[in-house]
Amino acid sequence: MRLLYIHQYFTFPTSGGGTRSYDLSTKFLENGIQPIIITSNGQIEGIKFNGKKWAIIERDGLILHILNSPVDNTSSFITRIIKFIEFTLLASFRVLKINGDFVLATSTPLTVGIPALIKKWLGNTPFIFEVRDVWPEVPIAMGVIKNKYAIYLLEKLEKIIYKNASHVVTLSEDMTKSVKSKGIDNNKITTIPNISEINRFSNTTHDPCVLDKPEFKNKKIVLYAGTVGIVNGLDYLVYLASKFRNNLDVVFVVIGKGNRLQQVIDLAKENNVYEKNLYFLPPVSKNDLPNIYSRIDIASSFVCDIPALWSNSANKFFDTLAAKKPILINHLGWQADEINKEKIGLVLPNKIEQINESYDLLYQYLSDKNTLNQSGENAFHIAKNKYSLEIAVDKYLNILNY
Repeated sequence: MRLLYIHQYFTFPTSGGGTRSYDLSTKFLENGIQPIIITSNGQIEGIKFNGKKWAIIERDGLILHILNSPVDNTSSFITRIIKFIEFTLLASFRVLKINGDFVLATSTPLTVGIPALIKKWLGNTPFIFEVRDVWPEVPIAMGVIKNKYAIYLLEKLEKIIYKNASHVVTLSEDMTKSVKSKGIDNNKITTIPNISEINRFSNTTHDPCVLDKPEFKNKKIVLYAGTVGIVNGLDYLVYLASKFRNNLDVVFVVIGKGNRLQQVIDLAKENNVYEKNLYFLPPVSKNDLPNIYSRIDIASSFVCDIPALWSNSANKFFDTLAAKKPILINHLGWQADEINKEKIGLVLPNKIEQINESYDLLYQYLSDKNTLNQSGENAFHIAKNKYSLEIAVDKYLNILNY
C-alpha cells in the first residue's frame, strides 16, 4: 500500500517539535505500507531546492515531497495564514501527480483537508482526516478569527471534510465529542491519542545536556519544553515562579521558542524571576529530550484559560509519561481527569487569580519524594499500556484494514 501522508509541519526526531507523524510513518513502513509525505520545510532544515518549489528526498525509508514554504511558531499570524493558503493550493496540485492507495491528512491547519478532498474527488482515493486541534472552534474561542463570513466558510469546510473522509481520527475523547456534534457517525470516528514513545525516552545517557549547569545542581526542576505561543499561556508559569522566588530549592526551566517568547521573558524580568529561578533555554531536538527529562523532577503543559483548549492532546503530556516523570497542568478536561484518576501528576487551578493556591499545591507536591517517585512509576505504566506507539499503529492498521 502507498499512503499519501499530508502534514504541513512534518518533522524528524533530529529537529524540535512533535514527531507523531514520523513515528507512525516508520511503523507503517515496517508493516508494508510505504508512506509518501507531502509537507513543507517549516520544520525540516537543510533542504536544497535548486530554484524549484518542490524537493523530493528519501530519509529513513520515507519518501518526502517538500514544499519550499518555511514558517514556524515564531511567525506572525498573517504570515502563517498566507503559508496555509500556499500549502493548500500547491499540495492540492501535488497530490494529483502522486499515485497512492489511501490519503492520511493531519491538521492543523484545517485546510490540509482540501488536498485530501481534491485527491478523493479527482483521483478517486479515500482519505482519513486526523484532528489534532478542533478547528475552527479553537481560533474562534481565542478571538483570532472574528469575521462572521470566515467563520461560516471554515465551519462549512470542516463539515465537508468530515463527511467526505472515510474515517476521522481524533486525539482525545473531548475532540471526538466535538466531531460527533457536527453530525458525524460514531462508527466513523476513532480516538488515537498522541504517542508516548517509550523506546526514545528510555534511551538516556550520561552525556552533557543543557541542564548541566551550576544553577540547576541539587535543585528541584520544573520543566516546560515546547512552544511559547498565545495558546500556551506561559504568563501563568511566570507568576507561579514568582511565588517560589524565596524558595531557592525550586527552579523553573522553559526550553522552546514561539511568537510570545520575548513577551514572557519581559514579564519574567518585571517579576524579578528571570535568570533567578526561571530560566529560558533554546529549543533542542526530540532526540535530546530524554537526557533532559532524566534530570528533572516534574514536567509541565500549560494553556491559557479558554475551555476550548482543554480537549488538546499535547506532545508534552505524553513525552513526560514516557520519560517516567509526573506531569503538571493548569487546566481541566480529559488530561486532568487522567492525572487524577491514574495519580500521574498534579492539576493546578486554571485561573491566574488562584496562583497562591497553585503555589501551595505545587510546593507540597514537590516536597513529597515518595509521591513524586510513585507518580513517575504510574506515568510510565500508563505510557506503556495505553499510549504506546504500538497501540496507536494497531488502531491505524485496523482503520486501513491492513
